[in-house]
Amino acid sequence: MSNFSPALCKRLKIQGRCFKSNPKVPLSNTAKHVSEIGNVAESVHVDLDGTTAKNRKIENARNNLPNEDTNSIVSTDNNMQMQSKLRENQDEEDLIGERIKKKNEKLRRLRLVEHYRSTKDFVELDKLTKKWLAASQNAAQSLWDALPTPKPSMADFLKSMNINLNLIQYNETEDQFY
Repeated sequence: MSNFSPALCKRLKIQGRCFKSNPKVPLSNTAKHVSEIGNVAESVHVDLDGTTAKNRKIENARNNLPNEDTNSIVSTDNNMQMQSKLRENQDEEDLIGERIKKKNEKLRRLRLVEHYRSTKDFVELDKLTKKWLAASQNAAQSLWDALPTPKPSMADFLKSMNINLNLIQYNETEDQFY
């Protein structure tokens, strides 16, 4: 409310006088000197002409306003903008991190292929590929032969096992391996 002691405030209230502190405004002919205040009396302005109720309403309205100044509102807005930018940057960083992981995995695989190509003979690799193809075709044929009757077609059987027909080199129209 003011910078005065509670006892002085109470005394002025009992006497029906209003007061406000305004050290920049000199005492006018409406000011009344209160002897109990001592040196602080110069800063007390007592209005005796009835305008204090209006001043009190204005002061109460001013005191009830939120204590936010424009700097705090602007700083809050800046904080919100910075937080949204941080979130966007974090999302972008996550996406870039995922892309880096995928690229590293691809690079690892390419290096592995390069290593095998440099160390292995292609003739031997071709022999091994043909050997594994024949083994997988024999295994598929053995499994299909072991099925109870009525048997599905070999193509349906391989598709039910999620085996790519081109990978195992099966011709669906001729119903045989090639």
